[in-house]
Amino acid sequence: MIDLLLIHGTVITMDQNRRILQDGAIAIHQGRILAVDSTEKLKLKYEAVKVIDCRPSVHIAWVDRCSWSWGTFHVQNDCNGEY
Repeated sequence: MIDLLLIHGTVITMDQNRRILQDGAIAIHQGRILAVDSTEKLKLKYEAVKVIDCRPSVHIAWVDRCSWSWGTFHVQNDCNGEY
């Protein structure tokens, strides 16, 4: 079981294609992003201690491998497992 699953958000990735997922999700465990994909796929793949439904207006941007933004909040991860 993972710590946190953010679902139904607009996810802006920082991958090579700069994908924008309209019904996207982010799986987070021990302060690390495990997966970024559609809400449908990640809800099937992971169970989470906490699930946050980001509708109707939260936008999630994966800034880099050490930080991510969600709505007006920005979480900086020092890359050693804390968020």
